[in-house]
Amino acid sequence: MAALIRARKLAGLTQTELAERMGRQQSIISEIESGRRSPRLDTLAAAARALGLELRVDFVAEGSADGAPEAPPEAPETEPRPARRRRRR
Repeated sequence: MAALIRARKLAGLTQTELAERMGRQQSIISEIESGRRSPRLDTLAAAARALGLELRVDFVAEGSADGAPEAPPEAPETEPRPARRRRRR
């Protein structure tokens, strides 16, 4: 959770101060930051609010160096379908 650590430090907060703002225990923050605990989405949202930030969740390609999503694969080219004629009734 490098992003959480970076955001907390940029805000000038200790784990204890962040936990107090979130209404959580400091040990939870420590476990999340060290990777011993996977954070729940509501915990990340509370951290974002406590830090005055917006939480964004994104899907990225595995192994992406900068975390940026890669373009989806190109759809295979297909022959255009002939226009369908409407039947008159």
